[in-house]
Amino acid sequence: NFFANTSSRNSIQENILDKDIKFDLIIEDASHMLKDQILSLFMLFPLLKSGGLFIVEELDFPETRDDMKINQTKPDLKQILKNILNNLDFNSIYINDEEKKYFLENFLSIEIKKGNFNEIAIIKKR
Repeated sequence: NFFANTSSRNSIQENILDKDIKFDLIIEDASHMLKDQILSLFMLFPLLKSGGLFIVEELDFPETRDDMKINQTKPDLKQILKNILNNLDFNSIYINDEEKKYFLENFLSIEIKKGNFNEIAIIKKR
């Protein structure tokens, strides 16, 4: 387990990225704030090994709960992933062009699943 403040690029960098470790599986179970979900995926996705999975829990929280998007700028991660699946461009103030390009060139599949209560995203790396 790694603990980082997922609303802080510096915290993610210092507590996870700087450790230079690769993963087969990353489960994002952070704050579920709109910004934090986006930062987590786009900053941590490069740490996945080829064929690895990135799972985002409660993907729909920013869409269904107002407290998850206070002072945050859309689109939320669910909309970004839907745009990618539909070959539509997207922009987010929370990621840079390099992170966006890396993700688009290295994801293999994106599935959005509905559970009993919430949605999850399962993203597989090439």
